[in-house]
Amino acid sequence: MPEATVHGTGPASSETVVWMAVIVGLVLLTGSTMSLVPRGERRVVIRRGLVRRVVESGVAWRVPILDRVEAVLSASLDLPVTVRATTIDGVPVLVLLETVVEVLPPMPGHPYADPWPAAEEIIQGQVSSLVSRLPVVQLRHALRAAEGQLLHAIRAPVRRLGVELQSIEVVEIDLPLTSDRGPD
Repeated sequence: MPEATVHGTGPASSETVVWMAVIVGLVLLTGSTMSLVPRGERRVVIRRGLVRRVVESGVAWRVPILDRVEAVLSASLDLPVTVRATTIDGVPVLVLLETVVEVLPPMPGHPYADPWPAAEEIIQGQVSSLVSRLPVVQLRHALRAAEGQLLHAIRAPVRRLGVELQSIEVVEIDLPLTSDRGPD
């Protein structure tokens, strides 16, 4: 008498294993091509150094190997800036500034670079230039009085880089410690 066979109760067939591998591969491929964008952030999709698109919320899709995705905050940020400079009377000082900035979305088709380092250099250069024209005894008062002028002078150059400078404040000025005593 022939034995009856029941399909689906034995070991997995090779066809099932292949389909499972295909499904796992598709899930992994889909996961590597998308990036979820939370509120308050941006994703910049970049191919060969050029901005392809900017995604404000939702899903940022990319082509594996060809594209990369950079996260960029879209809210205003409080960023400290330190400036080492020398006054007109030769005293080295360290000035600590607090800036409020917003990184603007980059333009598709343009090269992508993080704009903050270059913007920070511009801020440091402007403050250093101002410090170099002041004597140390007037430094604290003159820098605080010049905050509005600094903001006005720095705003346009950093905006061209993709950074909106909203405010600048002198927080602290460190002077070197000097000793009236000679060597012991």
